[in-house]
Amino acid sequence: MTRSGLLLFSLMAWTAIAQNTSIDDLSLKRMVAHSDLRSAGKAFHMELDFVAQQVNPPETGHLSWNWASKDLWRQEITLGTFHQITVRKQDQLFTARNLGFTPLAVTQLNELLRDPSAKKGDWTIDKVKQPTSDGMKQCIELSDDAEKTHDWKRQICINPTTEDVLSDEWNRGGESGKEEFADFQPYEDRSYPRSLSLVKNGVPAVRAVVTLLEEKSYDAAEFVAPPNAIVRRQCEHITYPVALHTPSPSYPAEARRQHAAGTSIVSLTVLPDGSVENVQLIGSSAKQLDTVTEQIVKTWKFKPAMCGAEPITYDIQVQVNFRLVR
Repeated sequence: MTRSGLLLFSLMAWTAIAQNTSIDDLSLKRMVAHSDLRSAGKAFHMELDFVAQQVNPPETGHLSWNWASKDLWRQEITLGTFHQITVRKQDQLFTARNLGFTPLAVTQLNELLRDPSAKKGDWTIDKVKQPTSDGMKQCIELSDDAEKTHDWKRQICINPTTEDVLSDEWNRGGESGKEEFADFQPYEDRSYPRSLSLVKNGVPAVRAVVTLLEEKSYDAAEFVAPPNAIVRRQCEHITYPVALHTPSPSYPAEARRQHAAGTSIVSLTVLPDGSVENVQLIGSSAKQLDTVTEQIVKTWKFKPAMCGAEPITYDIQVQVNFRLVR
């Protein structure tokens, strides 16, 4: 049995160093920024339909996003019977939802909508492959300086002519993911994909289609915090929670006899003292494995998230992988 933690965060630092290639760190950063609407500095309105594909049967959802600036926006998401409204106002994030947790597919959708640099670690360019014969695709292999190991691999593919990011694929310790972007349409001084998809461990997870994207102006008074919202502090340079004590769950004997394996995913809240509360199962493997995961995660300890010198409450998601080693 192996265990790994998956922290789903917002934009992290990106560092790339060219090694005798035609693509250097600045051009790669420019391509990544080119794919992110929020880097344009213009207010926009987006409507998007999506399908959560890892549930049976698949569920359809819709997102509406009013973006005035990085610290003033409103997002409303529905998925089946789930409904969530999130409002960012200056240094506070307000979230109101009709369940005690945010479904995994909603988190995955928001990951898709962030630019492709929103991954853990500082990156070094290892190799730039030659463009395909039609010149429409070129891939860059990256390594993670922070990991100092060889089990994390990543590849970004771009259109070398338009500088659009076409895909972002990664693999770490047997866990893999691939984001794909297509149907690019002109928008202001850039282009934006109308088709977005995510595959996790070879299985389709989320597929999304942008149905409306337009520049729009807003008045600050339009961004009203929803009633009964959960409030979280935000700041420019948040230091995210760091796991300090994360004992592994015991592999249940009956699950071992049945050769049960899988990944249990939970959402949890890390409090300012580093303790954990509000543990919620959001991705299931097997009932016995889910139960021991929920029990052990409640005992974990973290160095809390920080806004400067102030510890703050922060919500994260972690995954616990159960694998039988022969």
